[in-house]
Amino acid sequence: MATAVASQMEETEKLTAEEMKGVGLVDAHAYSLIAAKEIVVDGGKKVNLLQIRNPWGKKEWTGDWSDRSPLWTETCKQQVNYQDKDDGCFWISFDDYIKFFYITTICYYNENFVPSIVCDEHAIGGYGVITFKIETTIKEPVVFTID
Repeated sequence: MATAVASQMEETEKLTAEEMKGVGLVDAHAYSLIAAKEIVVDGGKKVNLLQIRNPWGKKEWTGDWSDRSPLWTETCKQQVNYQDKDDGCFWISFDDYIKFFYITTICYYNENFVPSIVCDEHAIGGYGVITFKIETTIKEPVVFTID
């Protein structure tokens, strides 16, 4: 495990701050996960998308599935309630997510307001899967933050 993390850190270090800036992302910055959707593009292929928000409300992803990406067809837009706004929110494919984000923290508060955190680190080009259950009786907001 330590070897995988060390290897991952070496791969991550290859993405420079300039490369991150080149695709509209801020290096070593926390983002919030707003939604996850599997959409069907024209031709029937399924694509997994994540909606991300920069808490600054500006500086958005500029790659595939960004607000102005040519990949957005009317059919795709309808599946995610697409909006082209300069508000810090953007869509990114899961494949690009695992390339540019290497730590995911899932945090929520239970009835007693005790924070719960689940961290996942994965190798560049790979991904980790965490399953969790949130009771439908919980009234507090659930927040996902990715970095």
